[in-house]
Order: sequence, then C-alpha cells, then structure tokens
Amino acid sequence: MQIASAQLEALAFGLSARKQIIGHLVFNEQGDTVGKVDDLIVAPDMSVTFAIVGVGGFLGVKRHHVAIPVDEFTPRNDGFLLAGATREAIKSLPAFDYAEP
Repeated sequence: MQIASAQLEALAFGLSARKQIIGHLVFNEQGDTVGKVDDLIVAPDMSVTFAIVGVGGFLGVKRHHVAIPVDEFTPRNDGFLLAGATREAIKSLPAFDYAEP
C-alpha cells in the first residue's frame, strides 16, 4: 500500500481527533464554555459529519449529548467556537443516542 502525495498533504495538515478535537471545549462568542466535544461521527463516505457535544453532568455522568454539524464550528486555539450557543440552548436540543449495531 502506498500513500499518494495528496494523501500525505491531508495527513500533514489535518487534525488528530484524539489530540486536537475530542475532549476540547466548545465556546460561544462571549467566551462562555457551552460544552465539550465528546465524539465525532464519520459518515459511510468517510467524511466527518457531526460532533457529539456533551453539556452538563459531573465527570461525564448524566451528561446531555447532542449532535451538531461540524461545519457550524470554528477552530480556536483553546477549543472550538459555536456561534450563538448557550448551555441552555444545547441542553434543549434532542439528545443524541448511539444506534445499536
């Protein structure tokens, strides 16, 4: 198996889900923390389509998870910006539950 130069460029300039996305905080324009990226959803075509954002709970217990399209996020040095978001708005979204295999 050989990696093409276009793939090497994507690899070099891409993000590590484990190091740079999952576990990072989500902020609004006021700098308020509104949640944390807990997971990513990869579509059958291998594109990342949704981020699973958790809000509330203590140490992950009773955390409310929601699916938010990844194109709504803007990367920041310390996490991700989600314009117009509040903790209450995220908590009011329908809960995300993983489908059983």
